Amino acid sequence: MSIGQVGGIVAEIDDAGRRTYELLDEELPVWVSFDLWSRLDNNFYHPAYFEAERTLKRLADSGRMEVHSFGELMSGDPRPGVATCEEGSIPILEGGNLRPNYVIPIFTKFAATDDPLNIQGGDILIGKDGEPGTAAAVTDELLEFIARSYERGTIASHVYRIRLREEFQSLAFYVVAYLNSRAGQAILRRYIAGGTTPTLRSGDVKAISVPVPQGGMVSVAEQARSNLVALQKSVLETSQHLAPSHALAEAVGLEDPSARLPINYVGGGRSDPHGYYRK
Repeated sequence: MSIGQVGGIVAEIDDAGRRTYELLDEELPVWVSFDLWSRLDNNFYHPAYFEAERTLKRLADSGRMEVHSFGELMSGDPRPGVATCEEGSIPILEGGNLRPNYVIPIFTKFAATDDPLNIQGGDILIGKDGEPGTAAAVTDELLEFIARSYERGTIASHVYRIRLREEFQSLAFYVVAYLNSRAGQAILRRYIAGGTTPTLRSGDVKAISVPVPQGGMVSVAEQARSNLVALQKSVLETSQHLAPSHALAEAVGLEDPSARLPINYVGGGRSDPHGYYRK
């Protein structure tokens, strides 16, 4: 009885419970687990990973790119964020705020003001677990948007903050765009582990292959920056979600209650999509 195939290997089990494995194609990836039939998840060397790595090798051989591990570009280890605090006032960017190449600036959870972890322009944010692997960049426009209402922003414990070394800082937006590409995700997802709670570990993030443009290809990094900044600006322009309600209240003379509103209990945790209970 066949119990599953992963990449270039097929597993079978007979009536006595003995397992046998047959190698179908040595060019395809091989991934073996004790419970092979129940572990057909992303935690294996998928054929798409090998295809993407071969593409990077061709680009490197042509002189257009120089392939580095992500860790070689970083100024330090990926930093996970902070825990929430009921009385906190620093808005937290969670995994749900991260979309491919942009951040949704709607805050429902907050951190304490004395927490040292901050975000700045050019930071790379990557989902750590739950929905790992989504990458976005922190733009100056996003920081200005946050500063209109809050002292500063930070990230949740299931999001990584990554900063690049000085000589690679101009590539931050390019790296984000690359990680969200189909080839970039093929390589990144090879490192996502866990079937119940998918997780991207810090050491694995550093192992991801990143092509660094060379020579005439350097301009693609600046173009990537322009594209991501424009995308984030458009998202910020459509994130004034309470503006119609404020305009209505002002037009008809609705006075805001002076007392703080109660908290909405959403999804088992303290949350308030309007942010009214803090004001």
